[in-house]
Amino acid sequence: SPKLVDNKIFGSYKIVSQKPFKVQYTVNKNKVWSDGTPITGVDLLLSHVICSSSYSFTAKLGDPTDNAVKPAFDALCYGGTYDTHHVGLPTLSADKMSVTIEYDAKIPDWQLYGPGPSAVHALVHLAEGKTKLGTVAQNEAARERFLKAFNSYDETLLKKIGKVWSEDYNINRVDETTNPLLLVGNGPFMVKSAVPNGAVTMVRNPKYNSGPYRDWE
Repeated sequence: SPKLVDNKIFGSYKIVSQKPFKVQYTVNKNKVWSDGTPITGVDLLLSHVICSSSYSFTAKLGDPTDNAVKPAFDALCYGGTYDTHHVGLPTLSADKMSVTIEYDAKIPDWQLYGPGPSAVHALVHLAEGKTKLGTVAQNEAARERFLKAFNSYDETLLKKIGKVWSEDYNINRVDETTNPLLLVGNGPFMVKSAVPNGAVTMVRNPKYNSGPYRDWE
């Protein structure tokens, strides 16, 4: 029978307040992106940017309800359950491994609306015009630039990131000329090559530790 299966290898979530209804989402320590960069709670914050109309308005990223002009982040979840029920900004924990989100009520299926991880350091590097993978130190510094932009509603950097997020992943060829920053992920497989209207070759992500391999063997 269908049932919700939590990926406890990657992280956890728990209700920390009933009134107001708040949920804390935590990334387990030592989880890494395919480039070796640790995954933290900061990587969960992009979900808010691409799903919160109020954030888009405040950061001057566009009106998600305007069908004539696309917002900086051409996202589909504006107007959805998260957008309708979240309250304010997510709160980042002191160790930056958890985010707490307040909702206006205990919505049905609330477990399904938690934030997903995004390699925000790669997005920042792409927005800055870089074409090579950075060191862990460089990547963590880039993630801090994202966090600063997120907290300050930095229209300039966020619009650049939005353009990358909305447009640059729309590719049908992957070869030695592809910007490797576009391929950073945390899944069990990585794209090695892709031919337009042809084959896609996948290889195992040797750094994958965000979930059980057995599901993919």
